[in-house]
Amino acid sequence: MKNNLIHHTVVVEPGAKIADDVIIGPFSYIGSEVILHSGVEIKSHVVVTGATEIGEKTVVYSFAVIGEIPQKFKV
Repeated sequence: MKNNLIHHTVVVEPGAKIADDVIIGPFSYIGSEVILHSGVEIKSHVVVTGATEIGEKTVVYSFAVIGEIPQKFKV
């Protein structure tokens, strides 16, 4: 994990795989099955969980939740 910037409030569970040059913003959560490829930027307050893989140079914006079970709505 070279050149990573991970804010001190971030929770990274054991088992998560984080490549080089990854930025993770404040108050984010990275689950144990997550793979973050090189150059990924996770903004603040993001949850990434489950067996989720995020490709190179992807930007995930604030308050996004990735890898959780989707909500079901009926209108």
